[in-house]
Amino acid sequence: MLEFLLRSCITFLAMMTILVVIFTTPREEEESIIDQTMNFTALVILLEVDNILGGLLQKKIDLYEVAFDYDAKTIEHEFNRAADFI
Repeated sequence: MLEFLLRSCITFLAMMTILVVIFTTPREEEESIIDQTMNFTALVILLEVDNILGGLLQKKIDLYEVAFDYDAKTIEHEFNRAADFI
């Protein structure tokens, strides 16, 4: 629930920031207000998709009880495997 609230706050702050930028941009700029509005709409869509997918991922992590504990042997093995690949 806390993660959902945090994501919603980030979405809200991003929307308010972009709205302020749209309304305070002088008309002589290279980007018109229409271009900025399209960019704003795309940003809002991406943030909402992130909120939906983040919630689904968190449910999957909770369902399968995935542990993100630090294991030195696993980290060393994965590092060596990546180094060999490179």
